[in-house]
Amino acid sequence: MAYCSDFESKNTVRDACSGDGCCQSAIPRDIKYYRTRAVWNANDGDPSGLIRDCTYAFVGEQDTFRYNRSMNYSSDPTFIKRVEDNIPVVLDWAISNLSCAEASATTGYACQSNSICVDAFSGGYRCQCKEGGYEGNPYLSPGCRGMGLALPTIVIVLLILCFIALKRRLKEKYYQENGGAILKDILKSKGGVSVNNFRVEELKEATNNFSKVIGKGGHGTVYMGTLKETGQPVAIKESKIVDEKEREDFLNEMVILTQINHTNVVQLIGFCLETKVPLLVYEFIPNENLYHHIHNTNTERLSLDARLKIAYESAGALAYLHTDARLPIIHRDVKSANILLDESFTAKVADFGASRLVPLGHAGINNKLIEGTLGYLDPEYFRTAIFTDKSDVYSFGVVLAELLTGQQPINLKRRPGEQNLAINFLKAVKNDNFVGILEEGMVTEATLEQLKTICDLVCKCLNPVSEDRPSMKEVMMELDNLRKWVKQTNGFSGQNYIETSSDKVEIMEPTFHSIILSK
Repeated sequence: MAYCSDFESKNTVRDACSGDGCCQSAIPRDIKYYRTRAVWNANDGDPSGLIRDCTYAFVGEQDTFRYNRSMNYSSDPTFIKRVEDNIPVVLDWAISNLSCAEASATTGYACQSNSICVDAFSGGYRCQCKEGGYEGNPYLSPGCRGMGLALPTIVIVLLILCFIALKRRLKEKYYQENGGAILKDILKSKGGVSVNNFRVEELKEATNNFSKVIGKGGHGTVYMGTLKETGQPVAIKESKIVDEKEREDFLNEMVILTQINHTNVVQLIGFCLETKVPLLVYEFIPNENLYHHIHNTNTERLSLDARLKIAYESAGALAYLHTDARLPIIHRDVKSANILLDESFTAKVADFGASRLVPLGHAGINNKLIEGTLGYLDPEYFRTAIFTDKSDVYSFGVVLAELLTGQQPINLKRRPGEQNLAINFLKAVKNDNFVGILEEGMVTEATLEQLKTICDLVCKCLNPVSEDRPSMKEVMMELDNLRKWVKQTNGFSGQNYIETSSDKVEIMEPTFHSIILSK
């Protein structure tokens, strides 16, 4: 699903289809049918209906499409005014719908002599000349013809030698462009956590030529591998870098990651600068992420004690980044999918692709483009485009709401006005109906007073005014106290509830007043 926000926003960058007035979604491979559908979200505003009337979708080749917000259509002939404008489309093709094995047994088999058949991804097949000096058209008689053996051998040897020399020069070029010499000097002078400088061949061998993808997102692709020398499983992140500014930012982040040493932050093992974009090598965390354990019905349910433990450890990691790291770091993509769990369900905060250092004397980071994950973003960040440590606190509040309710941050299947978990949670607590929004079974693990206190903490984090939110260190300390309180209770005795049916719980006592969320 591609999500477009308010069309009238002034923050859109030319040529960027980033979700602000224009959004795009890749078409998966190997499909034989594709249909687009535009659905208007009434929560986004636009009482005039302008956006709905002007919304359209089309298929096009992504590298040639340009998006221009300019209202002066005549000044830019490439501006997409209507669907009938020309947009290139790239099509894949194959012969028939038979595989090579099936087609070779038929009279209509298209591959001529000295050619081989290759199965196409979406069914059907193609033909190509055999290797070893054959050339020609594999579809037309007499097919492919072989060249003399001596000349091809000499040519191949020369090409191999040229390729090796070019490859060596290319790796050196990438190493310098990625700041290898600068990074080496910085690490030597600053010390910090010991990390390895891997060669690309080592990582190719560890990942079977980067064949096993275990994660993919807006900031890069993550591969799983095993280091040959130590046998240690690792996760290798290939980041998306498109310009020099982002390359410099990535270098700074890499330096900072070498300074981080926290139990609940995924450990950086090393890096590789011999590729077009730098590769980061992290410890591999085997027990999926928190999102999986909350929302996957096939996993064993997490107890309230386990949830509070995970929340406390995650809050501790974020508090460390905000206040105890050498330079303050704002994570900028706090969500349950970025909290990994090891075999003992210890939390490990991961994915620093969006993270930024906070310069001395600054309270936050000013972004021209709104970036982040829908449902977790601080509403004040939407208004100001300034991301602060309190924006991380808001996102963490959404994670806490997920832990308590088992609901997803955004669910378009819910009724209009009820699709946002954070808003629903605040309403429920304000109306003294917090029990009704909690996950089934939660009320059997703590007293009503304890659940109310936990919900109040979530509401503090979700406060629309960032200044009124607690710091991550305060959140961590309160979660620690809550864990101890719930453990001391040693379960829930049942005195506050009377079970009236299998799916209904009636509140008897005590009665709590609504909290006030605004000044």
